[in-house]
Amino acid sequence: MLRQAITQFYDSFAILLKYFLPFLIDYMKTSFQNEFTYRHFVEEGKEQEFDELFDAAVDDVKKNLLGKRFPMYIGGSEVTAGEELEEHSPIDNSLIGSFQKGTRQHAQQAIDAAYAAFESWSSLNYKERIRWPRYSGARNSALRRF
Repeated sequence: MLRQAITQFYDSFAILLKYFLPFLIDYMKTSFQNEFTYRHFVEEGKEQEFDELFDAAVDDVKKNLLGKRFPMYIGGSEVTAGEELEEHSPIDNSLIGSFQKGTRQHAQQAIDAAYAAFESWSSLNYKERIRWPRYSGARNSALRRF
């Protein structure tokens, strides 16, 4: 019985892949272009511009992020733990940053915050949901510019 159900699932999945996947791939090729890729800059003859943007982003990260202490965010609030983990570069052993070592209690707080936010988050349409990761990324100037 289980073998038959698995076989039917895989047969259905194969049909889906056969007919839907080529359509999806074609659609994605024509509907979305990530203009911030190295390949795109090279194809547009703008490799020098890419290099300048990349160097500026690296400089910004070095100036504003490396070696800093980073909190956790739970329910939209900064949270610090009793312990931190230091991450070092495997290249030169320089300090990348200090990050909070969360506990089970922090994990439970995050789960509780996620449950509390679920209803309001799930009622947002996709355009409103897109704003949040962009907002979060925009808070970091290195991400905002590159």
